[in-house]
Amino acid sequence: MKVKYLIFGLILFLAVCIITFLVWFFVSLRPVYNNKMVALEIEEGSGYKKIAAHLETKDLIRSKLAFQIYVLCTGKYGQLKPGQYLLSGDDSVQNTISVLTTGKMRNYRVTIPEGLTIKEMDQYLSDQYAAYGLKMGQFEAISNDLINVGQLEKDFPQIKNEGLEGFYLGDTFYFVDKLEINDLRLRMLENFVNKALPAFDNLPVPLKNNYEALILASIVEKEAISESDRKIVAGIFLNRLKQGSFLESCASINYILPQVKKILSADDLAINSPYNTYLYPGLTPTPITNPSVASIKAVFEPTITDYYYFLSDSEGKLYYAKTYEEHLQNRSQYIEN
Repeated sequence: MKVKYLIFGLILFLAVCIITFLVWFFVSLRPVYNNKMVALEIEEGSGYKKIAAHLETKDLIRSKLAFQIYVLCTGKYGQLKPGQYLLSGDDSVQNTISVLTTGKMRNYRVTIPEGLTIKEMDQYLSDQYAAYGLKMGQFEAISNDLINVGQLEKDFPQIKNEGLEGFYLGDTFYFVDKLEINDLRLRMLENFVNKALPAFDNLPVPLKNNYEALILASIVEKEAISESDRKIVAGIFLNRLKQGSFLESCASINYILPQVKKILSADDLAINSPYNTYLYPGLTPTPITNPSVASIKAVFEPTITDYYYFLSDSEGKLYYAKTYEEHLQNRSQYIEN
């Protein structure tokens, strides 16, 4: 009996070890998910162990050991070729190996989040895609170039004077062989035409034109996160506009500040600027960011309520109020405590 228990215990131990190894192995093959492109050079004569260590150092894989085991098991260990590559931590080990076996530099892929200002996009591109040769100031320098904007200039004549803030729609873009910043700029504007422009329909009262709708969408973008909140906030701002009231959007002031602040000071609220919606009624002169399609749709499909006030806590949760007294109570309960 003791022998049977011993054998059973050994089998159980081995099974646990195998399962533990398999869990570790497959988890280690998952992408790093760092949302960053990295330039990698594999030198002539580099073996799979050196390549694995190089990939781990560059934060392109989770585990050099798991990488080594995978290429050995798949027979790819002798097929990894020297060359210059552009790799992403968002790729799986399998995809990374597929690129490394070609010996060719991969095509360019750029992912830009929705809801960034032009300045924020410029910073993001220089931070995340330096491996592509993108530098600080490049995108911002050409961001208001009206050459080849075509459809946009017809539908939004205001851009001749006000520029293109609001029209750059983030997405994932692919480029073959080379990436030029102006090509990226035009692709983002084209993305707006294809995906955002169809949402401009049945202009809500009291907005006078589609440019005003875009401005309002940009404010909604910075004030709310979820789809339902965006629609409610859009309805609140429309209620205020109908009354001729101040929008009192902190996001509009942050647009003109050197750095975004979570809490504005009294001096910030007193800045004499048409972007200060605490001092100037109505909309800001231009969009204050490049809004997502969701925020644009929220303006054209708002949730109309009796609310006239809202505020958000540190986690971005919104609290609504019908009267100023209720608004002050919300501030006391959810913000100041």
